[in-house]
Amino acid sequence: MTTLLTPPKIANLRKLVKLATTRTSGHVAELGVYKGGSAKIILESCNDWRAVYLFDTFEGLPKPGPTDGPVLKEGGFAAPLSEVYAEFDGVNPNRLHFEVGVFPDSAYGLESLRFAFVHVDVDLAASVTAACEWFFPRMNPGGIVLFDDYGCPQTPGAKPALVQYCQEHSYTLVDLGTRQAMVEF
Repeated sequence: MTTLLTPPKIANLRKLVKLATTRTSGHVAELGVYKGGSAKIILESCNDWRAVYLFDTFEGLPKPGPTDGPVLKEGGFAAPLSEVYAEFDGVNPNRLHFEVGVFPDSAYGLESLRFAFVHVDVDLAASVTAACEWFFPRMNPGGIVLFDDYGCPQTPGAKPALVQYCQEHSYTLVDLGTRQAMVEF
């Protein structure tokens, strides 16, 4: 399994998926799949009927904006869909939904879905804002959205975008101390 998450981040991911999926209904999603390592953790942590929606370009990052810093490059973190799909060999294909393209365009037709848990690992400020705008209204009470790269020096635009969105819309943001943050619904 390939993931860039540190052991503390993996522990938080497992714990929060289990918490959200035991206390509320709804699907599970990940925005920013890369090679599928954290998606596999999510799938294992909610080992029940839930559908798992995996949103990614599978061609790497979209073009970074002015607040995203010099490290992130368009096309960075690319992993072809065929490579990621192979990571899930043996998993019931009815549970996995690969949504290919730039988000939120890749979510077209899924507007009626409700979610229990969402993992957002997108690096870019515009992508963080898009995740908030699209997922927050679709979260069930008791659901959790977990954000990666919160305060990471390589992704300088992600944290300010999340903080600004939460402040403007009166959401409580919890810093987990692992360069992750979450919002509970």
